[in-house]
Amino acid sequence: MFCQHMIINGGWVFDTSTKTFKKNKGIYLVNGLFGTGSENVMNWEVMSLSDEDYILPGLIDLHAHYRISYNQQAYDDTVAMPKIFLANGITSTFPAGEIEPEKMWDLQKDIEANKRPGPRILHSGPYYGTAAPDWNPDFTERAIRDRVDYWAKRGAYGLKAKGITPEHLAILIDQAHKNKLTVTGHLDSGFKNSVNPQDAIHMGIDRVEHF
Repeated sequence: MFCQHMIINGGWVFDTSTKTFKKNKGIYLVNGLFGTGSENVMNWEVMSLSDEDYILPGLIDLHAHYRISYNQQAYDDTVAMPKIFLANGITSTFPAGEIEPEKMWDLQKDIEANKRPGPRILHSGPYYGTAAPDWNPDFTERAIRDRVDYWAKRGAYGLKAKGITPEHLAILIDQAHKNKLTVTGHLDSGFKNSVNPQDAIHMGIDRVEHF
């Protein structure tokens, strides 16, 4: 839990504008958020750091796997993985597809309510393709567009494709861009109706993270 008013003195702080470490002249925290020190407070709790201590900004993991497999079953781990991300200095994550998106949404609510530790989750929603447990290879164009619209309205920051056909990927990219969302692909060689990265780039995909 954050203390109500804290000053962190000493040590070194990373300056993102110059990309160098500078002497820390004092960081004010008010209810866990950065403050200015102008609050009318008589007694601040003070944390003093040594010259061997360094303060880093939070890191963003744009390919954050919460998915793990156990007993040949894939699921999203909402117990260990959030703590592991924090332990590595990561304070924001963009999941590399969500096996159980509703479960991930519940995790975010608990994190925001300080009920569970974990980084900020920039949701990607369910996979588009056979990596999703509920994916149907016979999905119609309308079904895919509706799926995109639904998760866009839920607040997804971007969408992930894995195990998708060229026809379905083209629809996904088109509808995602209409919702101002990006599409990331875990792609293949183009063999057996999979998608080759070069073809995906011509379709307008935003990122290719596996091939």
